[in-house]
Amino acid sequence: MKYFLQSEISPKAAEKRARRNERLWRMAFCMGGISYTELKEMDLYEFAEAEQARLLWQTEWNKKE
Repeated sequence: MKYFLQSEISPKAAEKRARRNERLWRMAFCMGGISYTELKEMDLYEFAEAEQARLLWQTEWNKKE
């Protein structure tokens, strides 16, 4: 069983990771997003980053020229 530190699942830390991986997340969301199967296989650390990336996609990245 994997234990998570609070910093691993915090929205602020997850947003930093998502911003660092912006190119990956842009590609994922341009191609239709993440499937249920992919989400189901994520741990909390990965899910927190994916969640923040989706929010960034909706509020910033998708609006860039």
